[in-house]
Amino acid sequence: MLGLYFYLPVFVLFFQSKGLGYAEILILFAFQSLMQLIFEIPCGSLSDSIGRKISLCVGSVLYTLAFLVIFIGNSFYLFLVGFCFLGLSKAFISGSDSAFIFDTLYILKIEDKYKKVEGKARGLSLFGMALGALCGGYIGYIDMSYNMLFTAFGGLLSIIIASLFVEPNIHHEERCNESKNFLLIGFRALQATRKKSDVLIVVLLSSVLLAFMQVSHRFFQPYLIESNISIQYFGYIYTIWMLFGSFSAIIAHYIDEKLGILCSLILLFLLTTGYILYMGIIANYMGLIIILAGEFTWGATIPIVYDYVNKNTKSSIRATVISFFGFSKGIILIGAAPFYGYLADLYSFKISLCLQSASVFIIGILLLFLFKQKYRIVSCK
Repeated sequence: MLGLYFYLPVFVLFFQSKGLGYAEILILFAFQSLMQLIFEIPCGSLSDSIGRKISLCVGSVLYTLAFLVIFIGNSFYLFLVGFCFLGLSKAFISGSDSAFIFDTLYILKIEDKYKKVEGKARGLSLFGMALGALCGGYIGYIDMSYNMLFTAFGGLLSIIIASLFVEPNIHHEERCNESKNFLLIGFRALQATRKKSDVLIVVLLSSVLLAFMQVSHRFFQPYLIESNISIQYFGYIYTIWMLFGSFSAIIAHYIDEKLGILCSLILLFLLTTGYILYMGIIANYMGLIIILAGEFTWGATIPIVYDYVNKNTKSSIRATVISFFGFSKGIILIGAAPFYGYLADLYSFKISLCLQSASVFIIGILLLFLFKQKYRIVSCK
């Protein structure tokens, strides 16, 4: 239910209607990433210590509060409080959801189906985003504040659903043998990740890809306008993009099984670099189709990467290790979003996109080369 992004097609317009400028809106997003960055690993460790269900419930409560505050907000600082709750919410949920799924499948002795289940879950989330975007266009036409209220209602439903979950016994059994000090669990997760450098590289690469995709998403609306597309069609376009991302998440496990982890990562890397570069060079209707490559990556990356991470870490530290993904993505976002936003203001958003593509290409090539070396060593053992 957290995927019902009713606010998606009007988010920037909503804040502008409240008197905020583009710079202030970027600060809100950066602050959300900062809060998530600070609390990502502690919340992941806390999830490993107290259980995934409690973490998911707390995250859902914070998500609901965030959009209620945004709904009633009328100033930058009140919106800042809302984004603080939103960042904390994402920190609690990140890692706990996928670790909960994997632990459940492990108890049922079907953990090999994780990619398929995670892909379907990711697909349903993106489908919810698509549905929210489509409905959000009509809701925003009446009053954009209602978009925030409907999103909060989705969070409320998530609280109810999460409270009905039954946590797998595996987590509790392992906790009996592990320290209940979540800081110690976090330290052990750091040690485990360092020893498994291939896992660390996969986490870093996926963080780079998704972080730069998130930054490029901020330029979607200017790109659509540059392509002479009327704003009234934005909701439909976002819906198509989200549905395609949902489809890619559902079929992600097929792709990974056919290509293998290395070739899958190369494919995701090339698609991300390519669509951002195209947006930076050409603005036309064909760009709407090219952006589908980015939505494919957006949907497929998490199921593929999380499956690799889950299969190479213990349950007692799984949520913590996965939280490194959000942690590293947050670091990149905090630095990249303001920087490339500044370049867009200084030059143009197209130049900013070209430089984003170049950055992804350079960093991605380096990480893929390192992973290829580590993966070869791991495969030979």
